[in-house]
Amino acid sequence: MMTLKRTFTTIMALSLVAAVGGGCTKAARSKRIIAQADRLYQAGDYSQAEVAYSNACRMVAPPNPIALRQLGFIYAQEGRPARAVWCLQQAAKTEPDNAQIQVELAGVYAMGNLGAETKEAALRALKLQPGNEKALLALCNVVRTTEEAEQTRRYIQQFQKQDQDRASYHLALGLLDAAETNLTTAETEFNKAKSLDPKSSMAYASLGRLSALHNNPKGAGQAFKTAAELAPLRSSTRILYAEFQAQTGETNQARESMLALVHQVPDYLPPLLFLMRLSFAEGKFEECNSFIDQVLGHEPASYEALLLRGNVSLEKNDTKQAVADFEHLFATNPRSVRPQDQYQLAQAYLMGGDKPKAVLTLNRVLE
Repeated sequence: MMTLKRTFTTIMALSLVAAVGGGCTKAARSKRIIAQADRLYQAGDYSQAEVAYSNACRMVAPPNPIALRQLGFIYAQEGRPARAVWCLQQAAKTEPDNAQIQVELAGVYAMGNLGAETKEAALRALKLQPGNEKALLALCNVVRTTEEAEQTRRYIQQFQKQDQDRASYHLALGLLDAAETNLTTAETEFNKAKSLDPKSSMAYASLGRLSALHNNPKGAGQAFKTAAELAPLRSSTRILYAEFQAQTGETNQARESMLALVHQVPDYLPPLLFLMRLSFAEGKFEECNSFIDQVLGHEPASYEALLLRGNVSLEKNDTKQAVADFEHLFATNPRSVRPQDQYQLAQAYLMGGDKPKAVLTLNRVLE
């Protein structure tokens, strides 16, 4: 009996050692994988870095917070807000004073038209890292009313007063001025930004927008071209230049530049979204659906891709599929639904002969 008891005790002790050892091995392997993923991330190989960080997350429970944070950064920089937001929210719980987490959160909230959340994250980021351009621009991009514009202006001026003068403050103030059609004041602010940072891609892009508003396509084109050349590969400024080219008749050049960008950074969604929109505008619906599939392969909840899929179905008079597409869009993105998109669902119901549902949907728009 004593021998049996000793044997049992020995087995239990060995089991505990094995369990602890296994845990340590997993933790050590996870740490090594994260180090490998960090190297891939720094080299710009986001696809492989994503795989490595994901593997590190699966190895331990709860998921490694560093790996979660880095996945959030990758998803945000690739234009995949639906995937980014949860990772960044979890990372913010373990690193509440990490400015970059708050900056990226502000950016993904702004992509989803979540004004209150964008404002909260952007202000937190700016307290941690005054003058951060991305946080300031996110703050401006969700302004919808005159009152919000004035409040945002006060925030920016307060940060500017407490900090050194930076190009980012003038960019943000210029955006607010431009939104209020104070174009002369906006131009002054953008030029101040350019003088403080001659390599500011955003300053040139903003001046390009003003030139376009002043009906100066040559000046706008040069400004957008310079902005795109100064911008990193994963930058909305490059998309802005392609959009300008498409609007001014240089459709082939725009398509070629975006196809080249897809080839260079296949994990970056904005050029695919541009090509998707361009194909739709040209009536190339099969090509459009092909680009939609590529986007959804990366980001299954992409609001823009799902919305356009519904519009393609409408254009092809496939009302049953259009209804299914729009219903799936709203179920997937309930907090981002816009009234004009609900109107399209109502149109699909009406075209399909379902008048009661059309009326019900329109009533929701009017509520």
